Amino acid sequence: MINGSRSTILLPVFIPAAVIMLLLVIGTAINPEAAGALFSDVLSFTTETFGWFLHAGGCPVFDVHYCTGVFVLWQYQAGP
Repeated sequence: MINGSRSTILLPVFIPAAVIMLLLVIGTAINPEAAGALFSDVLSFTTETFGWFLHAGGCPVFDVHYCTGVFVLWQYQAGP
C-alpha cells in the first residue's frame, strides 16, 4: 500500500489478460508439439522481420524501465 491507499484490480484489463494467459497455458499443456512449432514460427518471424537487434534490444530496455519503476516506488514508500 502507498500512503494507506488500497490498490484495485481493473476488471476490463485483468479479465482479458487472464483469459489469454489461461488459454496459452492450457493449449501448451494439451498439445506441446504444436505449441513448440508455433513458438518457433513466432521466433523466426520476429528475428527475420525485426532482426536480432530489436528482438534482443527489447529486453534491456524493458529491464531498465522495470528497475526504474521499482526504484521510484521504493523511494516513494520510504519517504523523506
